[in-house]
Amino acid sequence: MKTSINLTTSSDDMNRFNTTDDLLKLMSGVDGIELMCFEDDTRGIIPKERVTGLHMSYFPTVRRGLSITAAARGMLSSSVTAGI
Repeated sequence: MKTSINLTTSSDDMNRFNTTDDLLKLMSGVDGIELMCFEDDTRGIIPKERVTGLHMSYFPTVRRGLSITAAARGMLSSSVTAGI
């Protein structure tokens, strides 16, 4: 069985990490990240190769009419996007 953590690209989550190494320390013993994209990861904290799943959007995001498809696709490794 693989284990993952859920992480968003919102500033509330991203401000917890100063560097990619900070995130990787949190992920010790975890196989990957289930990512929910809200904003771009402008600091490059999330390593694409560790993103193993994409959390689909939910009502408030859809209601605002925001499309996260391009941002989400950019965060996923090619092995994950092969089936999209």
